[in-house]
Amino acid sequence: MDTMPRTPAPHRLTRERHITAACALDTIPLLAQRVTSMLWWGRRISVAHHWIGPDSRIEIAAGLTVNTEMGDRAVRATADDAHAGFAVHLAPGIRGFGFAAYASDGNTTEREVWKRYHAGDRHNITIIEMDGGMLGDGGPGRDDHVSIQYWNEHRVGQEWVVGFDTDDLFRVWQERENQGWQLGRESLDIGYCKAFAQVGAYRVRCGFPLAGDACAGADDHVEED
Repeated sequence: MDTMPRTPAPHRLTRERHITAACALDTIPLLAQRVTSMLWWGRRISVAHHWIGPDSRIEIAAGLTVNTEMGDRAVRATADDAHAGFAVHLAPGIRGFGFAAYASDGNTTEREVWKRYHAGDRHNITIIEMDGGMLGDGGPGRDDHVSIQYWNEHRVGQEWVVGFDTDDLFRVWQERENQGWQLGRESLDIGYCKAFAQVGAYRVRCGFPLAGDACAGADDHVEED
């Protein structure tokens, strides 16, 4: 991610399958279009999150889907002269992802963002790495993914890695489902355990149904950091 793009953003972001881009008012509409293309297939989604730094534990949520109950608000892109943003809301409501840029932070153009990034000024900066989502793709690719690295106003960084169906994380969802995760048409926001659990090598949301305050999967619970 340390190489500044040399070609104009529209050409690069629409014609190259693997891209690294800085979020700015001039790039977010194109990035949002590509991510939306990956969602059209109704795919299961996995999201891994961690703080950038040593000894950071990775939190993984697998088996998610776009929250269709929200209608058009589930996948939403916004843009004006001062701001551009993109958000994806996922069911069962424990994870989502997105990115945004504000002109007031010096993020009007991608070139401005890369200039700050390489000068070591990493406050309010978001860097995207992506495979897939190109217009004209014949279907979902096995390597489709989105990595979002974001540094806030205090220069503290986080990363989200979004994978789609064929990712190994999907098997974590399947394993948890077999142990008792409730599936069906009903919302999972109410009546299931949101504690963390250890499933094999992965740390995921528990997902077992609650009976009063008791969780059937409590034996797998682990403490939050």
